[in-house]
Amino acid sequence: MWIIKEDNLVASQGTNSQRPKRISYNKRSIFKLGLHVPMLIETNFMALKYKAKNLYKKFNGAKWTQRRQFKSIFLNTYLFMNYIKCRNLNRIRGIKNNTEIIKVEIYSIAYNEKILLPYFVAHYRSRFPRCKITIHDNCSTDDTAQLASNLGCIVQTFNSGGRFSEDKLIEIKNNCWKGTDADWVIVCDIDELLDADLERLQEECGTILRTQGWDMIGGETSYNFDFYAIDHGIKNKMESKHIAFKPREISEMNYAPGAHSCAPVGNVHYSYKIYNLYHYKYIYLDYVIARHKMSAERLSNINKEMGWGVHYLIEEDRLRKMYEEHKKTMQKLF
Repeated sequence: MWIIKEDNLVASQGTNSQRPKRISYNKRSIFKLGLHVPMLIETNFMALKYKAKNLYKKFNGAKWTQRRQFKSIFLNTYLFMNYIKCRNLNRIRGIKNNTEIIKVEIYSIAYNEKILLPYFVAHYRSRFPRCKITIHDNCSTDDTAQLASNLGCIVQTFNSGGRFSEDKLIEIKNNCWKGTDADWVIVCDIDELLDADLERLQEECGTILRTQGWDMIGGETSYNFDFYAIDHGIKNKMESKHIAFKPREISEMNYAPGAHSCAPVGNVHYSYKIYNLYHYKYIYLDYVIARHKMSAERLSNINKEMGWGVHYLIEEDRLRKMYEEHKKTMQKLF
């Protein structure tokens, strides 16, 4: 029987009449573990899953704080089991790591994004060289649509009456990927860059990626602006979005406004690994202030009534204070 604890994975072998031999592996040695006992993990997977569920029921009567802690351990254990089972089944079946068979498509919405668009395309093309990028342009008044076309993107224009209407944006995000034959799709904003590549998606056993959101912090003005020099950021739970998933396994994502949460339908299995999601909002302070002013002026009536996008109404002084606070707490990422 396999027992997964919070810090270690312990394997027990032997009969009742013989003292079991215990072998311990930490999470960093998991690939070594997979090489030694792939069949044992597969044959005992269902027993482990059954035991974990029984333990969950047992602890369900514990105190609230204990239940909360155990739920976290149970979730990580379940995701870990799926990850190990998939990796070892691939080894057993002799599946080769051929990243060329993965087909990835990127979908994004843009309005006046000529500054970030080239970096957005360069990022995803470097990670997924053959990916198809579709830009849904909201009648931009700058050169966004033409620039996207020149960069090899598919451009689809939609009109929201000159307003920033969150209901229309969510409708696009929830439906733009349907009907695709891609293995993976990424549905994101222009300022969101996912730290993933073909090799990692090839090995991924989940159907939806879990992410850790980071707000990237740049300088104060556009003077000497260097996008690739922005290497500091702060964690932002709201930006930990589920932007990447397998469309063949997921029939609906049901994104909420802002896509900060979702209620997916289908074969839902979240990834054991957590992928970094870099949010380039603060590339420089003047840029943030200008974007906020532009979005505030375009807020639709339904946005104001429902409270969607009201953070764009924050005053300039408050934005400057937030920027200074972020600079004090930011950490170097790469």
